[in-house]
Amino acid sequence: MKNTLLEFLTKNNFYGTEKIYLAPTIPNTKLSNALSCYGQGLRAEEIYILIDNTVFGGAKDGVLITNDQIIFKEPFESPIRINFSDIKKIYSEKSNIFINGSKLISLSMPSAADIYRLCLLLQLFIEQQNEKQEESLDTSQTTIFSDQNCQYINNKSYTNSTIESNEIEKSTKDSLNQIDKDVTFKYIPSDEIYNLLCKIKLVSSISTIFFLDKRESPHTYICNEFISIVVSFIKQFRNKIIEKKQIRELKNDIATIEMQAFACFLIIFNIRYRGVDERLCQQIANESIRSLPSMNNRRYSQHFLSIIQTYDDINEEEEIIFKFIVRLTFTNLLEKSLSDLSSIKEHYTDTEIEKSLITLSSNLDPEFSSLINQSTNQISNFVSQIFNTFNYY
Repeated sequence: MKNTLLEFLTKNNFYGTEKIYLAPTIPNTKLSNALSCYGQGLRAEEIYILIDNTVFGGAKDGVLITNDQIIFKEPFESPIRINFSDIKKIYSEKSNIFINGSKLISLSMPSAADIYRLCLLLQLFIEQQNEKQEESLDTSQTTIFSDQNCQYINNKSYTNSTIESNEIEKSTKDSLNQIDKDVTFKYIPSDEIYNLLCKIKLVSSISTIFFLDKRESPHTYICNEFISIVVSFIKQFRNKIIEKKQIRELKNDIATIEMQAFACFLIIFNIRYRGVDERLCQQIANESIRSLPSMNNRRYSQHFLSIIQTYDDINEEEEIIFKFIVRLTFTNLLEKSLSDLSSIKEHYTDTEIEKSLITLSSNLDPEFSSLINQSTNQISNFVSQIFNTFNYY
């Protein structure tokens, strides 16, 4: 495999925690004990992760993870080996690890939060490996999406999607190029993603979290609120700006992809900026983004995450907003939603680009500024709920 699990975990800022050890810093004695007790046939250099589930640190029970399999060992039980290729879903509840719906092990020593995050990352890694295998079997399909490693967790299932990459790409051929030559913006007909977002129904309110049994996880309610802010932004952008001002050039999947990525990152940025623990921030982002219905399409989900990554080096909210406007402009002109927009100058002059940016900016204000202020207030309340919720628990 081109990218190893170890590389993937470190790129996502997971370096191990108490009782969860990553190579090459796995203590030799623990590794030797684990290999002799339940890792027979494996070499030390093949072990990327060791989870020590023993009270006194002997590591004779726990979990070993290589680049393509997991070995579980509970006290007084025989070890269980499972290949990544056989895993459809891996997740944790409290301190239990489940694979394909069956509980494989109960871990009492590592923290539940660390197990939760590791399982999320393992799920994404396995999905990406499976996806690469699928793509290698079908080289006839092309995609307009950039293939980049992303920090955020993508969707747990890629089936039953109503949106395919070729639908968005096909829109390039269908563009109405007969419009006025002085107008550089393009009309792109495909508009399925927005219809999916409008079907979201969040039955739970974040306020109900305080009436939960303490044994239940608050993540579902937090994630619902995250998604609610994203969907609200996109709907209001459509109604107050696109529909009101009749900017039909932004009524398409490409623009909706950009709006969704921008809204998600704006929330993530504010959660980080206001001091929420980085690990908790990633958990909230991972679970929320995975739950968006449009993430069911693997090519769309890959690309959506690669767009978010283009925002990740920005340190000011104003820069995020400006980049969003630039991306809305450039992706429309290119008729493709790419993470790398440098190819714009191959097709348009600096004057045409500047003119298009000015045109879009003038169409957005003042409604856009009002919408940003409203979203910022929603996010501020959301961050307060996060602090109250997790301090409460």
